[in-house]
Amino acid sequence: ELAAAAQERLSTAGRRALSRLDFGSAARLLERAAALGPASEVDLSLETDLIDALTGTNINEALRRARSVSERSAAADDRVGQLCGRIHEAVLRISVEPAGAADALEALVVEALPVFEAAGDELALRIAYRALGSVANMRAHMDRMAAAYEQAAAYSAPAGGTALVGYQGHARFHGSTPGTELLAWLDEQDPREQRTYWLRTFRMTALAMLGRIDEGRALLDELRAELIERGARTVLAQIAAQELGAP
Repeated sequence: ELAAAAQERLSTAGRRALSRLDFGSAARLLERAAALGPASEVDLSLETDLIDALTGTNINEALRRARSVSERSAAADDRVGQLCGRIHEAVLRISVEPAGAADALEALVVEALPVFEAAGDELALRIAYRALGSVANMRAHMDRMAAAYEQAAAYSAPAGGTALVGYQGHARFHGSTPGTELLAWLDEQDPREQRTYWLRTFRMTALAMLGRIDEGRALLDELRAELIERGARTVLAQIAAQELGAP
């Protein structure tokens, strides 16, 4: 009971860190939580969020973890868990070995979806549709990407929610959604989501593209000041590419 309580506390803290995209803290906390579980069991919910956290810090470790999920699930005769582990690994392969990776991932999801639907496993279905979003992103099919991530978000699942709204925003921003509709969609999102780096970046850029330069610049200055205070150098470098052009 003590171990279970400690695991719950660590999982909650790790997911809180993951929700604010603090991948390093999330990975450390979730790894500690996973270590407290029975070695013979695979907690797919916890493993999914841990893989998401590791993806932001150490992609090779994320790949190792995904393979482990697949292998341990196969040993336990858990077909759903095995397929989810394989999907997690195939998504990561897009970043490290992109040649042919999108086609392989799509084929795997097509194989897995009937299994997940028959099981009624909403977390597995979320994982599958997130993967289809990755496939669409790789192919620059932005409207399909938005639809896939929206479908993933529609499932009631305890995990796998990392940046789902951010990916939808990315797809809408780079897809066919008009600027005014993008701003309206951003306004509809949860206030906590609206404060994320990605959504504020899409908002300030859309404002500038619509000629609302002062509003966009004000958001940029606010975001830059926050990132400097947090020492988030990597994110600062990322927004440098999206400067509004004014000195």
